[in-house]
Amino acid sequence: MNRARRITLLASSAVAVAVAIALLVALAPGDRPSAAPRPTPDPAVPASRVDISTLVLPFDTYETTPYENQVIEQAKDRLLGDCMRESGLSWTPLPVLTRSDTEGPHDRRYGLADPGVAARYGYHLPPLSPARKRLEAVYADRADLPLRERNAAFGPNSSTGGCWKKADERMFRGVERDQMSLLAGHSAQTFDVARRDPRVSAADKRWSACMKKAGHTYTDSYQALGDPAWGKSKRPIARERAVAVADVRCKRETGFLTTWIRVDQEVQNAAVRKNPALFRDLAEDRTAQLALARKILGRS
Repeated sequence: MNRARRITLLASSAVAVAVAIALLVALAPGDRPSAAPRPTPDPAVPASRVDISTLVLPFDTYETTPYENQVIEQAKDRLLGDCMRESGLSWTPLPVLTRSDTEGPHDRRYGLADPGVAARYGYHLPPLSPARKRLEAVYADRADLPLRERNAAFGPNSSTGGCWKKADERMFRGVERDQMSLLAGHSAQTFDVARRDPRVSAADKRWSACMKKAGHTYTDSYQALGDPAWGKSKRPIARERAVAVADVRCKRETGFLTTWIRVDQEVQNAAVRKNPALFRDLAEDRTAQLALARKILGRS
């Protein structure tokens, strides 16, 4: 199976769009932050050492996390493998991933936010864990399946037929796919609304002023994240790491993170209140699908 055809659940569509630019990586040597005085945070938005890894947003009740997506994908793959073996064909199962092997649901929702990651990797993505490397290797091997196995697994068009279709139908039985699409749309829309909120725009300006005092000129946080200089090297070097560290520090000292998170929560809560029936159904679907996946995998 071609890796581009892998079908996985993408619960956080808005985040995926917003941070796809983070795949650009590296830098050339250059200036480091100056020792300029640090700005005073907006009194209405006190500085906070926000821990993105424990952040909970309203939509989290309805969206599966990257780890939960992997659990569902693994369960579907178990069904696919059973189907293949019933046809007398072998199937290499996907390796088991732990929570630490997958990104957190909001890791880069607001750009870089972890000072340790910024200092070590700059704007590059951290390297894959051994388990994720094994996962990629299995997917790569499936791209070279013999014709008989490929057709049995994925159908004549090698994407959405065969045993894959049977497994997919069982995993999503009773789940309204249209509603899942609506959730993705709500995620994208609310992210954009929060991003454009005047309070977030003001926080971005405070962040920009802080960065300028540190010797780095960017009009907003995503301009720093998408600086084309980072794509010139496979590994981060001095200037990129310096900018990244200043980026995270300025987000914390200017109240950037606390502001955007608060607005994000407000906008998502408003969306839920506006369409309670839809979100109630989404919560039920998420719970039922995860329960089915864990049952298939034999997990409690």
